[in-house]
Amino acid sequence: MKQAAPAIGQVRSVEKLALAFKGRELPLDGAELIIGRSSKCDVVLDSVLVSRRHARILILQGRVLVEDMGSRNGVFLNSRQVESAMEMSVGDFLVVGDQQFQLVLARKSSLPPPRSSEIEAPRSVSEPDVGTRSASAFELLAGVVDKALTAGRGEEAERLLSGHIRRVMAEVQRGVRQPANVSAQAAGYAIKLARANNKPSWLDFAVQLYSELGQPMSLQLVDELYEAVRRVDGCRSEAVREYVAMLRLQVSRLSPAERFVLERLESLERLMAMKRR
Repeated sequence: MKQAAPAIGQVRSVEKLALAFKGRELPLDGAELIIGRSSKCDVVLDSVLVSRRHARILILQGRVLVEDMGSRNGVFLNSRQVESAMEMSVGDFLVVGDQQFQLVLARKSSLPPPRSSEIEAPRSVSEPDVGTRSASAFELLAGVVDKALTAGRGEEAERLLSGHIRRVMAEVQRGVRQPANVSAQAAGYAIKLARANNKPSWLDFAVQLYSELGQPMSLQLVDELYEAVRRVDGCRSEAVREYVAMLRLQVSRLSPAERFVLERLESLERLMAMKRR
């Protein structure tokens, strides 16, 4: 009697499984597969968002498990963060840093796991690549982080996002241009973290980021700052004062909308000063 084909999420033999990645398949034909930035890993990813030893795929008694190896930016299985070993099924998506894999039934043409030169460009990352990777990181983590913030798990959201947000600041300070949406996302999430964890330092971060950029922030971000200042204890006005002073020097070049933003920031500075009294 002919046996039925395995359903999605079920397999008869681990040897038939592979990780699909960038148009090729990486066969799971051993006991484990280590993914990371180190040249000693089985799959080497040349990405600033990937730790040296980031994730491990284990094959145990016909089951495929994934573990986070203490990475800085986490491992996600179908948008859920991997905190302990989680079982993978055919069709599942795995996110390591800013790279996405899918567990699939392997074709006969599957190739051995590639080395770093076959996956990514050399490690001298061009400026557009940095901004693109930052944008990808925010997009990949947005759903998980937003759910954590909604559920009141501010510390979890901070742990997931803080490295990405600070990386944007570091790149700006190095003179690497960032897409406008990346800067706005970094500042916006910093403000959300300030509110969620009652940490005024994240408000300073959002303001300092735009000071480093030498640009007016959007009116939406200023409005979010207002709401945060009303809720967060211990806010200081120094960062806003310095930012306002910088924008005043550019006032002749500001558009009417940007001048309105400056006026709102001046009012915000006064509000923060009053709260300190």
